[in-house]
Amino acid sequence: MGDIPNWRMVCTFTIPGEPVPLARPRFTKTGVVYTDPKSNQWMRKVAFLAINAAARAGAVPKRLLPADAAVLLEVETVHKRPKNLFRKSDTGERAPKVSKPDLTNLIKGIEDGITLARCIWKDDNQVTDLRASKRWAKIEDRKSKTTEEPHTIVRVYTYDQP
Repeated sequence: MGDIPNWRMVCTFTIPGEPVPLARPRFTKTGVVYTDPKSNQWMRKVAFLAINAAARAGAVPKRLLPADAAVLLEVETVHKRPKNLFRKSDTGERAPKVSKPDLTNLIKGIEDGITLARCIWKDDNQVTDLRASKRWAKIEDRKSKTTEEPHTIVRVYTYDQP
């Protein structure tokens, strides 16, 4: 999404596969609270990739950012393009996805996964700025109806005083 004045990139990583929103906690008949297994699996995947990104940046076994660091989180989600968006009138580029899941729920799953990893930030309350997008995948071949694979790109920045 471009350079951002006074913000320094700390790490970046790509999460392959269809982005998964964080589901709301559910309750059993006996009152036990649980999270959707698909959401838990997604958060563990995010955590694993965040740990790898932090290791590449030289952070493991400690955290990349101190507990009082301001964080800008940049998230680009790319979703599988439906067959009805292969019309000639469609540009073929990534197009805004104006349907479920909510962008905020997608972001929350990523924030919680990074927090679970404990290697980039201490808590997601350090995220003071956010840039996010939700797009349909780019068309690679209109005839065979193939597109780029669904994925999510995550970039983490910290604020440097001018």
